[in-house]
Amino acid sequence: MSAEPQDPLVGTVVDGRYRVLSRISEGGMGVVYRAEHVFLKRDVALKRLHRELTEQKQAVARFEREAQAAAKIDHPNVCQVLDCGVGDDGAFFIAMELLDGVSLDARIAQGPLPLSEIIDIGGQICDALARAHELGIVHRDLKPENVMLLPRREGPGVVAKIMDFGIAKVAQEGEGKKLTQAGMVFGTPQYMAPEQAAGGAVDARADLYALGIILYEMATGHCPFRSENVSALLMMHLTQPPPPLEAMAPHLRFPEPFRAVVFGCLEKNPAHRVPTATALAAALRNCAGLQVEPVTIPPPPVAGAVAAPTLLASPAVGPHATMPVTAGSVPAAGLAAGPHATVPLAPPTHSAVPPPVGLPATAAVAAPAL
Repeated sequence: MSAEPQDPLVGTVVDGRYRVLSRISEGGMGVVYRAEHVFLKRDVALKRLHRELTEQKQAVARFEREAQAAAKIDHPNVCQVLDCGVGDDGAFFIAMELLDGVSLDARIAQGPLPLSEIIDIGGQICDALARAHELGIVHRDLKPENVMLLPRREGPGVVAKIMDFGIAKVAQEGEGKKLTQAGMVFGTPQYMAPEQAAGGAVDARADLYALGIILYEMATGHCPFRSENVSALLMMHLTQPPPPLEAMAPHLRFPEPFRAVVFGCLEKNPAHRVPTATALAAALRNCAGLQVEPVTIPPPPVAGAVAAPTLLASPAVGPHATMPVTAGSVPAAGLAAGPHATVPLAPPTHSAVPPPVGLPATAAVAAPAL
């Protein structure tokens, strides 16, 4: 079997400054390379837009958006943008700090995280979001795939870094620079806030909803809503209350304060969510020292055997298989009647959901103003 041909860009120098050493990964927008700054002798990650996309204004605008938003935030928990420009062939590139670690997505694939690790990683993500929101930047595509975990240089634990601000909303932008249109949905369906799933206006609280999904997933190994049908998945965000954590992880019993933090992020109405990333960080870190208790699930009865009845054992809720959903930009099919349609939100049942952090419980959830 013949060897895979080498990428022709490897070994070349981009814009007279970055010698391309190897290919790291490839996506729909472009390719990420490991490169060396020829003068500073520093390794960087070089993200290069596909040459065929350079004629598409929206693709170029998204690429520029990523560089500008990340450079503006300048926070230790956000991947640092070092440079950007156009190569000799006309392809746009971004030079970023090289992150040698693992994605949060890969970490979750190993199983539920210990509560102490959830608090540490979640708190760092909150810190990064607090800075972004302070600058009027909403990420809008927060998900485990966009969070990298690096070993700390000193001491145990990891450093979390948020990446990919390609569809970020920047408050200071003029109307002519918007990348999205009313009635369209941009982002990853598993992590979309209801107002985002409906194609409406979003603010910083949409990021907090997405972080609530991530906390849920770190704790249980699963997202609360799963479907192979994108429209059905978006409708779940709009109308269905998230199942209890124990429904996805029946072998674990979570402390009530942590449940309150998670479900305080997942309120359908953004006005009822944890109000800010700073408040969420404080509530999450207040859970430090709490323990998740293991629960013994009795094995299923052997075929043909008669199990003795018991009055003490509670029925176990079985785990569900993960069903992947294609990520990316999707229209809100079946959700909005037109570009300015408002999708009503059904009042969720809160029988299994604790009240949000720092806010009174409500009997009904009103539809957000879209």
